[in-house]
Formats: sequence, C-alpha cells, structure tokens
Amino acid sequence: MSLVNSIKTNTIVKIKDSGIWNKITIKGDNEKHSQAKKLRPVLLICETINVCNSVCVFCPYSQQSRPTGTMSLELFEKVVKEYREIGGGIISLTPMVGDVLLDRKLIERLEILRRYKDDIKPSITTNLFALDKFSDVEIVKILDCFERIHVSCYGITSEENKEITKTLHYENFISNMKRFVRIWEKTKKKCEIKVGFRLLYEHSYTLLSNFLAENFGHIFPYGSTSTYANWGNSMSGSLPGKAVWMPEVENHETCILLLVAMQVYWDGRVSACACCDYDSSKELFIGNVNHEKISEIYNGYLSEKLWSYHENNSLPNICKKCTFHQPLQILDKNHTLVSNPYDYIGG
Repeated sequence: MSLVNSIKTNTIVKIKDSGIWNKITIKGDNEKHSQAKKLRPVLLICETINVCNSVCVFCPYSQQSRPTGTMSLELFEKVVKEYREIGGGIISLTPMVGDVLLDRKLIERLEILRRYKDDIKPSITTNLFALDKFSDVEIVKILDCFERIHVSCYGITSEENKEITKTLHYENFISNMKRFVRIWEKTKKKCEIKVGFRLLYEHSYTLLSNFLAENFGHIFPYGSTSTYANWGNSMSGSLPGKAVWMPEVENHETCILLLVAMQVYWDGRVSACACCDYDSSKELFIGNVNHEKISEIYNGYLSEKLWSYHENNSLPNICKKCTFHQPLQILDKNHTLVSNPYDYIGG
C-alpha cells in the first residue's frame, strides 16, 4: 500500500477537480505520462530556529516544552536538496513559534538557497524586531533571496503592541521597518512585501492604510485580524482589548492542512501539520529527516495512518477541536491554496 493508493477515491477526485493534483504528485523519469506513485505536500515549511523575542498573548510560545535550538547547515541543505528533488517550489523558513531573524546562521542559509534558486522559492514571516542585528549589505541579501517577506505588525500603537507582545519593541519595530523599506526600495522592490496586522481591535481599512502610508511611505498589501485560533485547542481564556478566540468547533472531516505542508522542525523531526503543532505532538509525528528522505516521510506508514484517521472520522485529539482546522471539502479551483499558496500561508 502507498499513500496515493490508500487515500479514498472521492478525496483524490476532489483534489484533482481543484486543479492542484499536478502540484502534489512526484513523477520519475519513467512516469511522466502515468499516474504518480508518490505524493508531496503543496509546499514545505522548514523551521531553522524555535526561539522568539516576544510573548504574544495569542501564541503558545511560552507553553512550548520541546527543546529550543538551531538547525545545522548540513541538515538544512539536506532538506532543501530533497525538496528540490521532489519538485521544489515554495519553502517557508517561518518557525512554528519563534522568529527567523534570530537565526545566527540565516545569512549562510541564504547561500544554500541560492544554489537551488531555479527550483526553490523561499519566503518568511518575521516581526522585524531583530532586523538591527543585520547590516545593510546582509539585508540586501535577505531581500534578494526571498520571494516574499510577510511582516507581522502587532498593533498600531505602542500601547497595543505592548499588550500583545508583552515587550517594549514598538519603537524598534517602526525604526526597523522604515530601514527595511528604504533598503527594499533600493533593490528595485524585487521581493514582495506583505503585512499581517495582529490586533486587539477591529481597526478600519482607512486607519490601517494611513498607518502604513504615514510610517513607511507605502500601503503594502495587508491582512488583519483580532480573532485568533486556539492552536490545537491548547489556548483559551480572556484576551486583552476586544480580541477574541475563534468559536469552539468539533471537527470530523479530513483537514486540508494534511495537503498543505509538512513542518520540519529544527532538530529534524517532521509533523504532518504545519499550522498548530508547536510542541511536536506524537499524534502528528510522521518521521525524521535525519534518517529518512522527505518523500519517504510524506508517503510513509505514519502519514498513511494519519490520513486514514482523518478520512474515517477518527481525528487525533489535537485535531478534534482545533480552530485552525479546515475541511478538505472547501478545496476548489478558486481556493487560495490553488491560486496563490503564498497567500494561504502568509509567508
């Protein structure tokens, strides 16, 4: 049995009808005109560090019990190389919880990514709090390497930022973002910049647009929210301001996130969920890239078993009440995952 043969026929039909089938199939030289024997996720998320510089009220970073650390350059290149071998595409270096700019090996990783630039399209999400650790030359390298950089903006005042992050980084963020934009302009804006507002209040489009224009001279494409997911039903309690948790749910259907991406942690462990598995749950563990290839992990026994649980209404406990969960049935030709996966993951 293989993953492609174990997934239910109606699920395969749904995926094919969406137009995304060709993005998730691996075909060898002798299989170009036949059905693929192996599948792959739409994209890959590779966490190189799981350390953060803020303690956001809607993030489980402070609840994380797995060890903190930094991925070795050797393991990182193995991941990138194997991802290219199965077709490449979008690879995000955004940590499950943490900030990628705290990775002291980031500039060295850019050199690895450049070796595979024809097949790899890297992106990140960052709060920019640590941008001042990088020189202008290094920032140019960052902008030159990534296809998209998604900037998280926590509040639009120092008070709102402090309530969210429990830090005093607001003025530092404004300064770093201004510098970032100034250097970005000199690079002829090749890297796409998007902003993700994480808020305590439902600020109007006009207010958020004015905030960007007045502070940074550009109204970057942006999204905003003051409603937050519960991270596998691990977050609850009151939130400051008018922020709220998503309504409670009881999930029964196959989650689209099994299709979206694998999460490779800094130590090589791999989760089937690239969205909420911040503590590397045993329920979602599907392999380790130190010992197996990416294609083997995604198509392996543990991955098959997890798909079977989802398709037979036997979701793991972490999935049952997770408000990140999205039923695969919503997938169609107009879904963001089909039209622009960057927009689906942010960066």
